[in-house]
Amino acid sequence: MSDLLVIDWDSTHVRALVGSRGGGTLRASKAATAPIAGDPTVANIADALSPLITKLHAGKLKVMVVLGGRDVQSRMLRVPPVPKDELPDVVRLRASTEFPTVDESATIDFLPLAIHGDEATSVFAARVSQNTLNSARNVCTKLHVAAETISMRGCGIARLAMQETPNLNTGVHLVAALRGAELDLVGICDGQTVAIRSVPVPSEGDVEGRAQAAARETRRTIAAVASELNAKDIQSLVWIVGSQQDTQIADLAGRALSRRVVQVDIRSLGESGDVWPDEAAGFAGLLGSGHSLASRDVPIDFLAPRKPPEKKAPITTYALAGALAAVMFLGGGWLAYSSVAGIQQQAVKYEKDMGELEAEIKELEPELKQATEVEQWLATDVNWLDEIDRLAMTIRPHELDNHEDYQPDRDVQLRSILAKQAPGRNAVGGSITISGGAKSQVVVKEIEDRLRDEYHQVNPGLLDTDDNDKTFGWSFRDEIAVTPSEEDRR
Repeated sequence: MSDLLVIDWDSTHVRALVGSRGGGTLRASKAATAPIAGDPTVANIADALSPLITKLHAGKLKVMVVLGGRDVQSRMLRVPPVPKDELPDVVRLRASTEFPTVDESATIDFLPLAIHGDEATSVFAARVSQNTLNSARNVCTKLHVAAETISMRGCGIARLAMQETPNLNTGVHLVAALRGAELDLVGICDGQTVAIRSVPVPSEGDVEGRAQAAARETRRTIAAVASELNAKDIQSLVWIVGSQQDTQIADLAGRALSRRVVQVDIRSLGESGDVWPDEAAGFAGLLGSGHSLASRDVPIDFLAPRKPPEKKAPITTYALAGALAAVMFLGGGWLAYSSVAGIQQQAVKYEKDMGELEAEIKELEPELKQATEVEQWLATDVNWLDEIDRLAMTIRPHELDNHEDYQPDRDVQLRSILAKQAPGRNAVGGSITISGGAKSQVVVKEIEDRLRDEYHQVNPGLLDTDDNDKTFGWSFRDEIAVTPSEEDRR
C-alpha cells in the first residue's frame, strides 16, 4: 500500500508521485503531471496539484516536497578544518561570501564531503530563501497536507543514478535528465553530490537541435565540475531517459561529446510499466528523493538543516554541590557545609569569568573576521590589479567612441567581477568569475578563447538567453583560473 507522496513543480508544470517504502527504497505505484495555469503562484500550483493528488491516492500519505531550479542555490564550499559542532556556523559564514547575494534569513543546509587529497573541509551547501520555503509550506497548506521533508531535486537525481549504476560510488561522474524545457545536470564525486545545474534547452523542434543544446550545456558542466575538483576529466556520463526522444537525444549528445553515455530508463522502474506518464525522466528527482527518505538518508533537508548543538546548562557543578549538601544534612557536619559553600562560590566566580570572557570574544569577532580575511587575501600570489587590467583590455581593447573597429552588434557588458584566492593550504593563484551580457553567443566564445593562455584556464559556465534584457540578449558567466608564472612569484 502506498504511504508516501512526493511533489515538485517548476515554472510550467507540477508533478506528483506516490509509492510504498520498504527495504530502503521507494516502489513507485503512480505518477502524474499537469501544466500550471498562468504564473507559478502558490494558488496556481496548488490548483494544478489538487486533482493529481486526488486521482493518484485518496488516503493519508506522508508528504515530501522537492525543490530545484532557480528556487535553490547550491555549490561546493571549502572551509578550514573545524570541530564538527562548529561546522554549521562556519558554513553559514562562508556561504555569505560565496553565494551571489547576501540573504541572512535564508535556510542553509549542507552535506559534508570526503574528497581524497583535500586538505580543507569540503561541503556541498544549498540555500533556499525564506519566501521560497514559505511558498512550499503554503502550497501544502492549500492541499491540506503537511510536508515531512523539503529536499533538492538534484540530490534525488544523484541518488537514483547511484542506485541504478553502482560504479558511481567512486570517481567523478555527471548525471543528466531532461525535464520539459530544462536539463538537470548533477556532478557526483565518490558517491556524493558536488554540483547541480538546471539549464534551459529547447522544448520543441527537431531532436538534433535539442541534442546540440543539451550537449553544449553538458560540455560546460563537465569542464566546471572537473575544474572544481581538480580532475582531468569525468569517468562517465549517465543519462536518465523516459521516452524514445530522450533516448535519441542522449545518443546524439554522446556523439557530439565523443563520449559513451550510460542510459538509465526510468520507465523500467516501478510497480508496473504503466506507472509513468509522458516525459517520465522529469520524475527522476522525485523517485530518487523518495529512495533517500525511505532509507532515512536525505542529504539536504530544508525543514531540518544541520545546526550547531544546543548549549547545555552547566549543571555538573550544581549537581556536585547538591550531593555535598545532602551529605551535610545527613551527617550534620559543618565541614561538609563549608565545602558546599566554597564550591558554590567558585562556581559563581567561574560563571562570571566565563561570561566576561565570552563577552570579550563576541566584541572581537568582527575584528577577528576582518583579520582572517585580510590574511587570506595577502596569502595569494596573484597581482589582481594586473589581472583585472588584462581582463578589461581583452574584452574591450579600444575605446568605444569613434573607433573604426567597434562593432555594436558584437558588444558585451560586464556586470560583476569576483576575484578570490585558491582554497586550501599553500595554495597558489586564484580565480576570477565574470558575469555579464552579450549581444551574441559567438562573441562570448571568442572572448573565452582570447582570455585562455598557459597561465589562464577558462572554465565556461552559464550561457543563457536573457529575456529581461532587450539590449544584451545573452547572459554569461565564466570562471578564469589564474596561475602566476615563476617570475611573478619571486
